[in-house]
Amino acid sequence: MNPKDSIKYQIDQLPPHGVHAIDKWLTDWDRLEKDLKDCFVIMPFSATKDYRNEAYWTHFFFNFLTPALERHGYRPRRSEANGNNLIRGIMDDLVCSHLVIAVLTDFNPNVWYELGVRHSHRSGTIMLCEEDQIKTLPADLKNQGILCYGQELNVSTLSDALIHFLGRAREEESDSPISDFLAPGMAFCINRAIGGRHEAIQLIRRYKNLGHSEEEILSKLRTLEESWRGRKKELQLSVVHTGERSNPVIVHRAHPYPENAEAGWKDYVMRSEDKKTPGQASSKSLYKHMLAARRGIQIAAIEGLPGRLSAIAFETYGDWLIVAESHIQTTELRS
Repeated sequence: MNPKDSIKYQIDQLPPHGVHAIDKWLTDWDRLEKDLKDCFVIMPFSATKDYRNEAYWTHFFFNFLTPALERHGYRPRRSEANGNNLIRGIMDDLVCSHLVIAVLTDFNPNVWYELGVRHSHRSGTIMLCEEDQIKTLPADLKNQGILCYGQELNVSTLSDALIHFLGRAREEESDSPISDFLAPGMAFCINRAIGGRHEAIQLIRRYKNLGHSEEEILSKLRTLEESWRGRKKELQLSVVHTGERSNPVIVHRAHPYPENAEAGWKDYVMRSEDKKTPGQASSKSLYKHMLAARRGIQIAAIEGLPGRLSAIAFETYGDWLIVAESHIQTTELRS
């Protein structure tokens, strides 16, 4: 038997979940080779109308939406059935993903519920709808900008239209009445930091599972940090090597990197008496707190940066402490 035929025969004998696992692994590998960014899609799975059945929506996702987004460096993915963790996984993706695509065609109730969850937590969402149904959308959303597409599902037309919408989503410009009200506040700032932490941890796991070296993964993390620079909504990434005595910072925006982690993240609010100078207070570093807690979120006013609040989402991964920070000026906060 031909070796290729033998492999195909073995795959054909696998149960459905085994085939799914292989397909997911190959998809991850392909995304890594192309260095594509994640994009979460909320859309119908099953039939919504007689001619828009499960096969239609599968075609829509793989042959229309996917190639259009790949042209702009994104690999879309949908929620995956995973037992009792399905809803939790969807909620994580809705809150953590920097880009979400919502397909509103045929008014699927699950899509609308998930869109409401996304809008209440952060911006960075692109809404799609078939052009014949635009007039039936709620007025609250029409004013926020809807990307419409034709029944012929032309990939090039969608790809061209995405340029403007992806630019707005990257800068997390207002995309709903809720973001008009909440975007200047701490809630979106916190969720942006949580999303940054999620993206960094997922990157580490994927490349580690595919056998990449520590230095290769660090290089990818530095590239990720660079991609966050220049955004209107500021986001930055740091990585500390906790396995070494000096606690060196090995990924950071500043050059040269800070000498050690304890010198950073000094919260002006959390002040304590300076042992070297009795009677005077000094800012307290959050580093030891992050190490002890291992995973969490901290709001801080960092020393030396007056008028700015930081949402700091952190998590330990092996000998590394991953820290994603989102910032907001106090003048932006609503009273």
